[in-house]
Amino acid sequence: MTIDPLQAISDSLSQSTQNPTPSNPNTSSSNPATVPSNTSTPIPKNPSNLIPSAPSKTNPTQKGTEARTQNHTHLNLNRKDNGSTPKGSAAAPKVSKTATILNTEIGKSIVGSQEPQDPKSADPIQQKAKARSMLLAKAIKAQEDGDDERADRFFAMHDTLLKEETLVVSQNDHKIQVLTSPPVVPQKRPIAAEGTIESKGIKFKWGISNSHDDGGFTPYFHKNISELKGPIPLTIFNKKWQEEALSYHSRNRPKEESSAEKGLRYHGLAVPDEWTQSFADWTLNHRCFYETMKNRYNFPRLAEWILLHKDNCDKLHRKHGFMVALRYDIRIRNNAFAFRVEHDGEEFVSDISEYKPETADDAHSEERNFNELGLRENPYAVGGPRYGWDPHSGQRNTKSNPTATQSTKGTSQPTTNPPSSSTPQPPFAHLQTPNSLPMRPSGPDQAQGKPQRSSGYKGKNYNPNHGGGYKRRDYQQEPSNDELPEVVESAKWQKALETAGLTEKYADVIHGLKFGFDQGIPNHDLGPSIPYFTPPNHQSALLAQEKIESSISKEIEAGRMYGPYTHAQLMKKYSFFRSNPLGAVVNGDGTVRPINDLSFPHDNLQVPSVNSFVDKLDYVTTWDDFERVSRFLRNQEEPILLALFDWEKAYRQIPTAKSQWAYLMVRDFNGGILIDTRIAFGGVAGCGSFGRPADAWKDLMLHEFDLITVFRWVDDNLFIKRQDSTVDMEQIVARSEELGVKTNSTKYSPFKEEQKYIGFIWNAAKKTVRLPDDKKFQRIQQIKQFLAPETVFSFKQVEIMAGRLNHVSYLLPQLRCYLNSLYRWMNAWVFRHIELALPADARQDLEEWLTTLLCFKETRMIRNPDPTEIGWMGDASTSYGIGITIGQHWAQFQLTKHWDQGPEPKRDIAWLETVAIRLGILALKQLKIRPGKTLIVWTDNTTTESVISKRKSKNEAVNNEWKVIQKLLVEEEIDIVSRRVTSQNNVADALSRGDRSGKDVRFQIPVVVPYDLELRLYQSYC
Repeated sequence: MTIDPLQAISDSLSQSTQNPTPSNPNTSSSNPATVPSNTSTPIPKNPSNLIPSAPSKTNPTQKGTEARTQNHTHLNLNRKDNGSTPKGSAAAPKVSKTATILNTEIGKSIVGSQEPQDPKSADPIQQKAKARSMLLAKAIKAQEDGDDERADRFFAMHDTLLKEETLVVSQNDHKIQVLTSPPVVPQKRPIAAEGTIESKGIKFKWGISNSHDDGGFTPYFHKNISELKGPIPLTIFNKKWQEEALSYHSRNRPKEESSAEKGLRYHGLAVPDEWTQSFADWTLNHRCFYETMKNRYNFPRLAEWILLHKDNCDKLHRKHGFMVALRYDIRIRNNAFAFRVEHDGEEFVSDISEYKPETADDAHSEERNFNELGLRENPYAVGGPRYGWDPHSGQRNTKSNPTATQSTKGTSQPTTNPPSSSTPQPPFAHLQTPNSLPMRPSGPDQAQGKPQRSSGYKGKNYNPNHGGGYKRRDYQQEPSNDELPEVVESAKWQKALETAGLTEKYADVIHGLKFGFDQGIPNHDLGPSIPYFTPPNHQSALLAQEKIESSISKEIEAGRMYGPYTHAQLMKKYSFFRSNPLGAVVNGDGTVRPINDLSFPHDNLQVPSVNSFVDKLDYVTTWDDFERVSRFLRNQEEPILLALFDWEKAYRQIPTAKSQWAYLMVRDFNGGILIDTRIAFGGVAGCGSFGRPADAWKDLMLHEFDLITVFRWVDDNLFIKRQDSTVDMEQIVARSEELGVKTNSTKYSPFKEEQKYIGFIWNAAKKTVRLPDDKKFQRIQQIKQFLAPETVFSFKQVEIMAGRLNHVSYLLPQLRCYLNSLYRWMNAWVFRHIELALPADARQDLEEWLTTLLCFKETRMIRNPDPTEIGWMGDASTSYGIGITIGQHWAQFQLTKHWDQGPEPKRDIAWLETVAIRLGILALKQLKIRPGKTLIVWTDNTTTESVISKRKSKNEAVNNEWKVIQKLLVEEEIDIVSRRVTSQNNVADALSRGDRSGKDVRFQIPVVVPYDLELRLYQSYC
């Protein structure tokens, strides 16, 4: 027969109330309590004497319950007797705790009582008593089952109801009274309670208590932290969240949980996403993480590791920005708690204090790809420019809120104002920030097109993309269909072109200046339910925010931009419209240039970019590059002067067709939309659309002024006139302004002998060209950075470096072969988000670049890019030696007996063919060849022809020889190209075989054999 423990406790209480005089536990009772044989835990006769006073150290909830029970219960009992415990009663603390709580109940409403209740007697007090009884019964049942967590939860709920009692409830004199105030002053601690009491593995000791500010974790995270396994997000160490989580856990724990799911699923309050932490939150949470592990869970070694790990993160923060540090931190911690490290057959917690350079490099690469390097704050934080984006891809997520944990009942989540009922919300709203949505009318100001009033608070997480900004402009009235004021005077252009006879050639220019230039963007939309697409500006736009804002103000005042407008206003005029995000790029000189990203979004089939509609072949234009200028200046026989003219805001002077405006809008930093009526810098059609009127203007200047020619590179123009010409740049500027073409005063320069054009300094009188003074130093320093040991580079860095050196190669074409390794490296770069170390061949090539730039003559003769024929032929033979002819001049060299002996690498016929080229250059030096020429060398060897073109070979000896040849070419300021000749027509063939018949010794070229070749060959004179 099984005895209900609650019934047994109730019976015991009834007996104790009938006999109020406590019995001495050391005296044997004449009327012992009857205990069934199958009950393992004896129940004492007087449970009121067994109330334990020691609080629980390991269970804060239990401690609070017992302490409150003692404060609410006034017992007229001897405190010394209360501290006695019967010997052999292992379960006494547990039963006495239950009895203590039961003694606080009203009258005979004791849990487990089988006494029937009168339904008519039910009143609020009785209902509360019944509720407490039910909670207490569940708590005791859970405690009996060993589920202490569940029991503590019910005890806490029971205490909550108990606190609501504000009156003193009186019963008969023999009943226990419950008082809510005043609290009982603790009496002297009994001697018997000085020791430690243990019940069910839980120890109790007087004076041992938690700190007053200690919080707690829900069972799921408490288990994970205790074992240091499983998810342990940094955000759970926030004190406020812990309090809310515990409260939510007590109210919303699932009623049932299968044994398979128990301890594996988290059912509590939504955990804040680690990726949405601001820098301040992250720093505070890390500190709480450290203190919790050190003080609460007693992991001193882990606490020490946490501090060292945080120091590693701080170093990354200072060097690369907050997002690199956050990404590194999350990966290191998640990996450490995901699994143990096995060493010598034992498992260990991963040492997070050890710096992981691979993880840091990956984090740096990803942040660079997402354009998040150097940020002080988290753009994914609430209110940040990328809140709601996927931090793992740096893109907007297709889910409604990808970075936040799914919201739960009872928790507040940040929301945005929905659009007004008259303005439908686009299905692609997930691709936009909250500010992309139409503003909800809220008062008369809003009805008049004015923006909603903001709070004015600009805290640490403030971002101009989401409110605020510089000087907020009032939204304009409804967009009109009025014609835009002309910046370029189309009527004057038409008259000037007619006078010059250029009307037919530039008929499209006249039409474009009147009605705007078509940008090749077809009419399109994103579906009938999507009225607009207005993504936020790029994070990089903040780098040039002041410059962009100033530019927008000037454009509006000049009438080249309209707005700003609300979405609702634009929807009345356009069935579909879109804006393109603003951004900024850093120029080579460190300045920041704003751009309009018409290629956004990238690789999105659902939302194609504006540029994806345009065929660039429809907008080709002419460029006057280095070779054109070199060829012209090299061939001039008369003195000339050079001048510069630069279009001011070139693209902004050319209008676009009205049919294109709906797809070329711009979003300002306050969420307003601007109609842009001029060519955007970043569009595929931009160069071609500007190039046509720029070419027409150039032809007009050539027709109206005494000029030799004009070279154009985008908006830079190099004017060239004879020295005796009377025209000056003031005349050209004045005429251009009549046509509406403005010049940039900072780049405008009058006629003189030397000018800077396309990054080089040209001297027309001396026919020389050089790099600007600062460029050479910059390139040397940039190469040194690449040659630094144990350094890794991004794909973008290598691409920029190759572009810079390629620019220099126009001045030093001999070094162009040393760019091949960089391009080969980039072609083999599969995962472009990963940084790589410099390959060995690229390092060797950059060393050649560095050596040359440190030593070469800076001012060079302007090179003629067209090859020159001088009759240069060369040949080699292992039977005799080397023969060279340059026109009617010649030279012959004979091999020594041991020419192919000596240290590695081994010399062979390919090496001899290459040596013939070096000796030919030395012969040209003797003939005093004119610098700046590109010479043709004829060879009958296919391998030599290929090596001359590539300047490299798999043969190490040949490669070493070519390095010497390259230095000679740079020193003499000449270059060579190869041409193929048959052996029968190669006049040097006979000389290489020792036959000099028919050669006039008067034209033999004396050549000093280089020191490194003296033991291998010598010049033959007779």
